[in-house]
Amino acid sequence: MPQPNLNLSGSAFGDTLTGDAGANVLTGGFGNDTLNGGDNDDVLYGNQDNDVLNGGVGNDTLYGGQGDDSLYGNQGNDVLVGGLGNDQLYGGQGNDALDAGDGNDMIQGGIGIDTLTGGAGTDIFRYVTVQDSTSASSDTILDFQSGTDKIDLATLNTSSIDRVTIASSGGMTFVTMDVGGDGSVDLSIQVTGVNAVSANDLILNSAVVTASAAAAEPVHDVAVVEDVFTAAPSAFQVHKLYLGASGMGVHEDLLFA
Repeated sequence: MPQPNLNLSGSAFGDTLTGDAGANVLTGGFGNDTLNGGDNDDVLYGNQDNDVLNGGVGNDTLYGGQGDDSLYGNQGNDVLVGGLGNDQLYGGQGNDALDAGDGNDMIQGGIGIDTLTGGAGTDIFRYVTVQDSTSASSDTILDFQSGTDKIDLATLNTSSIDRVTIASSGGMTFVTMDVGGDGSVDLSIQVTGVNAVSANDLILNSAVVTASAAAAEPVHDVAVVEDVFTAAPSAFQVHKLYLGASGMGVHEDLLFA
């Protein structure tokens, strides 16, 4: 027998609302609430204050509302909307759409083909495994603001032999990462709506960064840079950076293809 849908509304206090196996609608109201959707396609409204929303299994829709909220899509193709406040959005497994809204937010799409929007504020787009955005199932960041937002690759970047490539073309930027320096593309992210993403927009531990000619910023501000290659249409300009007691020196070679 199909499970009946369960609709619950919270009070003016901090409530915990838990759905069942049906398609639930949970509304938090005032107070710091915890909403658990359960198994099915649920709709969760955090509304006021600092809420925690767990979609559970199913294709869920989560609205944080006002306050500093934490939204977890978990399994399924979910829609997460942070609203006003400094929110944390975790898509989980599935092809998710995350829109953090106004505030200084953290957005983590998780495994799947995700669409990420930071909204107004200083936002961080975080990647913790290469499965989060592969070349076959890459994420798209829709409103990245160079110089304001960040792409956090620090968890993946554990060695200075890692390679990050930034390539811009036709109003879209591709950020790819070779973890381990074996020449393969392990992580691939599409960034739209910007002319360039610079190395200063990345959070890294240590890596070598390669930027295309369209990249607006020099890349030697990364924590550890050994050889940086700037690709031009018919040539490669090689910048070798030397850091000594008297400061940083630059040697340039122009290599034609």
